[in-house]
Amino acid sequence: METELTFCMDPMPMCAFEGLMNDFSILTVVPGGPESRYLTKIRDLFSKLASEGEGGTPSLWIESEKDAYGDDKWFQVVCPETPVGRRLIVSDKQWTTVFVYEEEEYVPRYDPFHSERISQFLKDLYAYLGRLVRIVLSSPEEYNDYVETRLPYDFRYGTVSRRDLYEACPERRIRVSGEQVALLGRLSDTDGFSGTGADSEKKLPAAKIKHIVKSVPFFETPEPVRFRKPDGTWWIRIPLEGEYDIEPALLMAEEFEKERIPFLFSHIDETMDVLSGKGRIRVVPGQVFSTFEYPEMPLPVAFDEESARNREALIRRIEWEPCPRIRIRE
Repeated sequence: METELTFCMDPMPMCAFEGLMNDFSILTVVPGGPESRYLTKIRDLFSKLASEGEGGTPSLWIESEKDAYGDDKWFQVVCPETPVGRRLIVSDKQWTTVFVYEEEEYVPRYDPFHSERISQFLKDLYAYLGRLVRIVLSSPEEYNDYVETRLPYDFRYGTVSRRDLYEACPERRIRVSGEQVALLGRLSDTDGFSGTGADSEKKLPAAKIKHIVKSVPFFETPEPVRFRKPDGTWWIRIPLEGEYDIEPALLMAEEFEKERIPFLFSHIDETMDVLSGKGRIRVVPGQVFSTFEYPEMPLPVAFDEESARNREALIRRIEWEPCPRIRIRE
């Protein structure tokens, strides 16, 4: 009988997990093989649990040792129901994820070292999860409260208004010049179109457009696309999917206007909302792909004293969602 209620991860399974990630991110096992047996056992453990909320998939949070930087390290383990084979996902919700798939038609190349490492990883994980599930089954509410209290903000979900984000973290505000504001005003009056469309695609100056795109000083510059309007004129569309595209798109638009190249700057209203601090952003763990339709951002990392203060100020302004709670399956 375990008397001490603790959910701190043993070092062995996580060391094996992190070492395995150096070589593999997607692990495929054959039904009936040695690795599949541990996958079955882990699935049986999860079958005893349920998540609050209709259709919720139960997941377990595992607290591990602190990482090399002294930060708290947590991993989430999920064993979702799927129509094809079994699945196991182990993730730190930030940089590292292991997917384990069981595929009927998968025929692996014979590699005893590969098979042995996967088996050891699943064996260690099953041993730990077996102890954890026994504790959770005996005290589900205490486990839920433990996660709710201790799970770091970097692993949580929430929302924040852009106005609050800009006040807490001024560096997140997109800086635009007076000329760019005036340009947006002109584009707003013409539904984002600038100039007079070309009579044919060949009249769009390809070399000049390529030079302008290359001159925009951003790591990933959106690539403009040629398109034809119903009236037969040809234009350049500046891709603008989310707020991270605004700065390079504005620089590109300025140059296109100077060179009298006809272009469309899409999402004018959304761009104006971002610049004025309207709307809300969803805060999510890890890397994100933010769009105007689904604006997302990770919690900023503290690099120095100022960024640490800004981060704490932002944390206080975010409306954090409660962690999904585990219950015993009836």
